[in-house]
Amino acid sequence: MDGPPTSFLNPAVYLNYLDPNAAFDYEVTRNVYIATLGAMIWDILSCVQQDWKLLRISKPQPVFFAYYLSRLGTLSFTIFYVLDYTGPIENCQKLLNFSTACFFVSVASTDFLFLARVCAVYCHKKPIYITFILLWIVDVGVLCLFFTGLEVIPIANTKHCINVSKNEYVAASLLVSILFDTMVYIFVTAKLLSTRNSSEKKTTWRTIFSGGSLPRLSRAIMQGGQQYYLIKVVGSMMMIFFWLVPSIPSVYRHVVAVPFVGIASSMACRVYRKLKLELVDEGERQRIQGVTADAMFTTCVQVAPLTEVLITKDVEAATCDSSKPCGRSDSNYPDCT
Repeated sequence: MDGPPTSFLNPAVYLNYLDPNAAFDYEVTRNVYIATLGAMIWDILSCVQQDWKLLRISKPQPVFFAYYLSRLGTLSFTIFYVLDYTGPIENCQKLLNFSTACFFVSVASTDFLFLARVCAVYCHKKPIYITFILLWIVDVGVLCLFFTGLEVIPIANTKHCINVSKNEYVAASLLVSILFDTMVYIFVTAKLLSTRNSSEKKTTWRTIFSGGSLPRLSRAIMQGGQQYYLIKVVGSMMMIFFWLVPSIPSVYRHVVAVPFVGIASSMACRVYRKLKLELVDEGERQRIQGVTADAMFTTCVQVAPLTEVLITKDVEAATCDSSKPCGRSDSNYPDCT
């Protein structure tokens, strides 16, 4: 960019090198990034106790690493973007490469947490979960478009940077992500509804969205997936809109991405963390009451090495006959196989 006119009182101020509209957009973007970083730090600090408990009880499985990679990748991605807009930065392009790599790790790990749900539910259906693993690989692969579709330029010699969009085709990766999330949501919801209480004769839209006929933990799985899916689809559609509409300044194409990635990661981690800790707390409570694990859980899904996730059935004292362990011959808890 050209230097400011000599009449500027302070030529060292980087905003003087931008026209008034661009300077306003720049400040709005910077403030959004800083607010997002503050919200993420608050989210991490508010969950330190739960994360520590999760760290102690979890086995070193892929989904465990995906959880912490999602948290770390999203935080690093946001920090790099804040640095990009607060400066001073010696090498703008190198910082963009680091932030894009963190974006890649964050989104791939967050999507893996969603993949873990369908792999758990369909662990006995090898063709299905292998298909979803391949779809996740495609989803992650198209994220590489972001490495070639983003560009950053320095603002004169002020050691500050501004992001610009170089290629619109990166929006295609968002369409693949929407397809992946939609398929996971549909398949998981269909499987959970197929195991609902036999007293529920008819499946309605209310049944689908409320999960009222499902046991408590299964209902939590479905509702958590609904919340995450809604956030992911709305955010992806907003990014596609901002990316493809020519009249929108290119700087705003990035301002949507940072909070969206942060919210999606936080939501996916929250759903996984809540379910994992709820299963542990339920197990401890039932052991204190002298209820065996067989009477407590129907293992519709075995603990798959890939996922560490259980689909569970609640214990109803009046429902389960001790001579008929749940999941074997009790009509309210049919075998999932």
